[in-house]
Amino acid sequence: MDSALLHLVVQLRAPWLDDVMVSASALGSAGFIWLVIGVVGAIYPGHRAAAWRLLLAMLLTTAVVDGTIKPLMNRVRPFEADPRIQLLDARPASGSFPSGHAARAFAGAVAATAVFPAATWAFWPAALVISLSRVYVGVHWPTDVIAGAVVGLACAWFVLGRRVVLRA
Repeated sequence: MDSALLHLVVQLRAPWLDDVMVSASALGSAGFIWLVIGVVGAIYPGHRAAAWRLLLAMLLTTAVVDGTIKPLMNRVRPFEADPRIQLLDARPASGSFPSGHAARAFAGAVAATAVFPAATWAFWPAALVISLSRVYVGVHWPTDVIAGAVVGLACAWFVLGRRVVLRA
């Protein structure tokens, strides 16, 4: 099923969408977009505590995914398993499972909602596009992204004191 979903997503490739997905992947690299949101939030005294929690959620998520789970799992990446998968982005050196981009994207969306609640409408679609971009560019299996999202949600839930509020 993983392979079938991956090939389904890869078949959607189009030049304009390639640019969108590579850019989304770059924005999600190392949690960049979420770190920027955290830094901007830290400028405002009323948002400072939530901004620090966002930054802490990024740190915890990175430690759990890149420092613990990826080295233990060391799953082969799609482009390594199937030479027909054309890579559209940089070749990652680590294992595939789970997706760090997806983990940080979902942790970021949860924690950023506490920093800037009025912008929640933008955080969740951004997390989804960043996550899906990893399958699209050929560096992750769909289950890597799902697992990453679950890990990110769990890390944010922990950092926010088990008080995650999903706003529309």
